[in-house]
Order: sequence, then C-alpha cells, then structure tokens
Amino acid sequence: MTDRRTTITRGWRPHGAPARRVDDFVEAQAEPARQVPQPVTVRQVDRRHIGSRLENWARLYHQMRGTEQPHDRRIFDQADAQLLERMMPALPTFQRCLLWWCYVKRETPEGACLMLGIANKPAVQFVAAFVLAQSAIEALVASHKG
Repeated sequence: MTDRRTTITRGWRPHGAPARRVDDFVEAQAEPARQVPQPVTVRQVDRRHIGSRLENWARLYHQMRGTEQPHDRRIFDQADAQLLERMMPALPTFQRCLLWWCYVKRETPEGACLMLGIANKPAVQFVAAFVLAQSAIEALVASHKG
C-alpha cells in the first residue's frame, strides 16, 4: 500500500518540512531596546539659542541678496549676523556647507544629506554632524568675543 499518512494529525508535517523542536513553541524573550548614544551631550535650550542666531545669519544672507521674505517680522540683529558671517570661513568646509544648506537654502534634512553625502537613515549621523557644526560656530563666536 502506501507508507504515507492519509490523515492529518497534530504531529503531521508536510513532506520535506523539518521536524518541529520543543523550542519552536517557547515564546522568545523580548530584548530590551538598545539606547542609541548621543554623540554630543547638549542641552536643548542651548541648541535653540544658536539655532535662532543662525536663522538670523541666514536672514542677513537673504537680505544682502534681496531674497528676504517681506512678511518676516522677527527682530533682526545685524551685528550678530555679521559676526557669524565673519566667523563662517574659519569653520571646516563640510560644517560650513551643512549650516548653509540647512539655514540659508532651508533644505530638508534628507536634501542636505543628499547634497553632502551623509547617510540619512538612521538620522543619527545627520544629527551628530548638525550639532557638531552648530557647536563649532558657537565656539568660534564665543572665542572671538572673549
């Protein structure tokens, strides 16, 4: 006759399928979520301050080229913007370009990553480079004032 089973039972498996093991039925333990280390420890308040100063610098750039938004009513600190403009050449080219793409060109992080050759997924590389560039210009300006 035939040596194959004709009925499907609990222990049945298709021809060629591996035999089930006991640990196939054991529920896997959930691994704890890995913490991604932050490259630079910075308080959020400090980042907002340098961010607003860099936005002010971008407004100077647009004002000098006649492309400023007419409805922009924020206070414009021309002296601080010019100070940042004088300090920009002292930055490494990559950091200067990153700030230019993000603030002056108002490019999205994905677009800036594409233009500068940074991996944008995960965003850790972009964020680390961005914070480093902000910190570098902030340090240059602080050293110039002091």
